[in-house]
This record gives sequence, structure tokens and C-alpha cells, in this order.
Amino acid sequence: MNIIEESRNYVIDLFKNHSDDKLRYHNIEHTKNVVHATILIAGKCKVSEKELEMLTVSAWFHDVGYLEKIINHEDISKKYAREFLVEHGFNEEYIAQVEKFIEATRMPQNPQDKLSAILCDADLFHVSQEDFMTETQIFWDELSAMNGEDLSEIKYLERTLRFFKDHKFKTEYGKTVLNPGKKSNLKKVKKALKQHQQDMLNDLEKKQKKITRLE
Repeated sequence: MNIIEESRNYVIDLFKNHSDDKLRYHNIEHTKNVVHATILIAGKCKVSEKELEMLTVSAWFHDVGYLEKIINHEDISKKYAREFLVEHGFNEEYIAQVEKFIEATRMPQNPQDKLSAILCDADLFHVSQEDFMTETQIFWDELSAMNGEDLSEIKYLERTLRFFKDHKFKTEYGKTVLNPGKKSNLKKVKKALKQHQQDMLNDLEKKQKKITRLE
């Protein structure tokens, strides 16, 4: 069994044994999606076999920190990855690379090289996908549950819009292939936000008219 398969089995067991119903987005399915996106983008960026291996291992470990905490979860993810790789006999150079890739996914993303950029774009691959509106609502539902915050639909749409304005894909593949999907989703967010704001105005007008009639 190679290190990618070992990583896969280890991380799947971690999520299985430390399940949390509040992790509605950052669960094992999200991790699998990021792994698949990493392999896809890496293939388009023509990385070496060893680089692909390190990236794939990093993708498996990048969010395991969520099993312990949200803020600075990357530090926990790096700790798990380091302990796992040391146990499997990998040298410091290899481990440091994996830690660097995971660190690059910390928001706001700030990759310092091509390989880190690949994992960053893979982590936010869903921004370009047709099911983005569903996925982002699950993300905000998770955040609300974890923080004990009652997040209205308008609030999560406003935050999503701010995220879109701040986010940029890092790889050439992301900029050319994924960005059109992101632009399409941006239009959906703006349309949904506008509709909810209009609904709020309509409700306020109805209440105002009711108050006026009572007077």
C-alpha cells in the first residue's frame, strides 16, 4: 500500500471515529472532493509524480483539524500530517512541503508557489461548480451551528458576495477554466440577494400599510 492509500485510509478513519454532526460541510465528502480536484488541477499543471503524491497527501489532511477546532484548524491538520508522515519514515523536507501546502489554504489564501496554488484552487473548486448555491448554504449552516449563530439567508448571501469579491483563483487552470463558472455563480448570488432584499421591502410595506389602517 502506498502513502496516498495509507493517507486515505487514515483520514477516513479519523472522520469516522471523530464524527461531529455540526460538520455539515467540512466532512469526509468535502475532503474527497478536494482530493479529486487536486489530482485534476495538478494534471493540468504538469507536476511530477512526487509532487502529485505530496499534493494528494496534503489534500487528504488539509481539513482534519476541523475535528478539533475551526479557528486555526490548519495548525492541527499540519500536526496530524507530520505525526503520520514521521511514523511512515518520511524525511523533514517532504514533511515541510506537505505542511507548506496545508498552510497555504489558510484564509485568506496566500500560496507562495505553483504547488501550493494547486491545493488552494482545489480547496475552493466548488466556487466554480453548478451546485455552488447548495454547497455554500451548507457551509454557512455549518458555521452557524459551530458558532451558535442564527444566520439569516440575507446575511449568508451578503457574506458570500464579500467572499467572491475577495477571492481569486491562483493557478492558470483556475483563472481560465474555473473562473467562468465562478462568474456564473456570482450572478446567482447577486440575484438571490436582490430577491431577498426586495421581499424584505415588500414585507415592510405590508406592515406599514397595516399599521396605517389601524390608525
